[in-house]
Amino acid sequence: MALKQRQLARRVIGVARRSETIPQAIELGAIDEGGLDPLAAVSEADLVILATPVLQMAGLLRAIAPALPAGCIISDAGSSKADITSVADSLGLGEFVGGHPMAGSEKKGVDYARADLFVGATYFLTPTVHTDGDAVSRVAQLVQGLGALPVVLSPERHDRIVAVTSHLPHLLAASLMKLILNETTRDPLTGKGMATGLRDVTRTTSGDVEMWRDVYVSNRGRLLEALESFGAVCAEVRALLEKGEASAIAEWLAGAKRFREEVYGSQPSASGPPEGQQDRPRRTSR
Repeated sequence: MALKQRQLARRVIGVARRSETIPQAIELGAIDEGGLDPLAAVSEADLVILATPVLQMAGLLRAIAPALPAGCIISDAGSSKADITSVADSLGLGEFVGGHPMAGSEKKGVDYARADLFVGATYFLTPTVHTDGDAVSRVAQLVQGLGALPVVLSPERHDRIVAVTSHLPHLLAASLMKLILNETTRDPLTGKGMATGLRDVTRTTSGDVEMWRDVYVSNRGRLLEALESFGAVCAEVRALLEKGEASAIAEWLAGAKRFREEVYGSQPSASGPPEGQQDRPRRTSR
């Protein structure tokens, strides 16, 4: 939708898993035409973007590789990058530029598509030593055309960062809901204490299970490292609680509060931020 509304593409072809998605996407202005055959769709493409759950991407990339026109640029929108960039390198696809827009919501499907979704959002690009420099520049220009902010880094660095900032928060949210489910089984009144704070903290748990399963599996090494680091933070606050020193606990809380307000600001709205903008920091200097 952003490509079309900003006149960055003459013709957009969509590939779906279900035929009923195609007329819906055309009606909403997301694509000009569509089908179920990825090889036919890419046969005349200048740019191909993969936007499936991440564990499907390697097989899809291998399948379409023989049908890609010379000079066609390929990118993706997956949440982990090491696996897909490695496959692209093994196939000799120098025009593959890994991508990950840090925008979206827990909602799934074309019904929730927004042309302004990328405006102001960080958009990670993850070339390797085998990636063509001109392809990286062209994708970065396209990202800027969408209103996003391209940030170029290695696939490995990307996966380490998002394990802490995106994947671990989802895991913690899901774990919290599992804990409360157990408590509700033990004490039915637990549900009466589930208010807006819990709802906001666990929002991402409503995301697509298939997508998040693939993220966990594909980035499991970095996610395990992030989980271990979080364990150290939990041990720190546990020690403070055991001592029961109010001033030390307040200092610990204040440090977290200050950093969050540096990043996101301190004036929450009554209805919360627009969908797709919940995870956009105001500043990323750190």
